[in-house]
Amino acid sequence: MSLPDYQSFMTPLQQCLANGKTVKLKEIEANVYQSLSLSAEQLKLRIPSGKQTYAYHRLGWAKTYLVQAGLIEQPKRAFYKITHKGLTAIQAGEQINNQYLSQYPEFLDFKTRTKDTNDSLDENTTSLVNSNSQKTPEELIEAAVDTLNTNLSDEVLQAVLSASPAFFENLVVDLMLAMGYGGSRKDAGQAT
Repeated sequence: MSLPDYQSFMTPLQQCLANGKTVKLKEIEANVYQSLSLSAEQLKLRIPSGKQTYAYHRLGWAKTYLVQAGLIEQPKRAFYKITHKGLTAIQAGEQINNQYLSQYPEFLDFKTRTKDTNDSLDENTTSLVNSNSQKTPEELIEAAVDTLNTNLSDEVLQAVLSASPAFFENLVVDLMLAMGYGGSRKDAGQAT
C-alpha cells in the first residue's frame, strides 16, 4: 500500500491554509490527509527510523517546498500562513508541484543551493537521486544507505569466500574474541 508522493500534499496543504489564518501544521494535518483520502493503514506507516509517519514526513517536505517558493510563510516557529502568491496559485486551479513551483525565483534559488551540495556526490548516488525524484530527501538518503550496506556486505562476503582456509579460521577467532568469547588472543584465541 503506497502513499502519494510529497508533491501530492502541496495542493491540499495550500487549500487548508486558504482561509488566511496563521495555524500550526498539526492543527490542519488531518484535513490534508482527509482531502488525499488516506486510509487508517496508510496513516500508520512509519519511515524506517520510526520517528514519524510517512504521511507527516511528506506533509513536512511539502510545507518546506511551499515555504521556499514563497507560497506560504512562517511568521513564527511552527506556525504557517498562506501568502498572496499562495492564494493566486490556488485560484489558478493548477496542480501545485515542483514543476509549478519552478516559476518562482525563490524556489529555483532553493533548488540551486540543494544541487550545489549534491555536486560532490558520486555518479551512482546522483543517478539514484534523479531516478527517485518523487521521494523525499530523507527517503533518498535511507535508500542510498541501504544500497551502500548491501554493497559492503556483498564485498565482505566475497572477500571472505575468496580467502584461504587459514584466513577464515583467524577471522572466526577474531570475531569470537571481539564478541567477548575466549578472553584474549594469547590466552584462548588460537586456531587449531
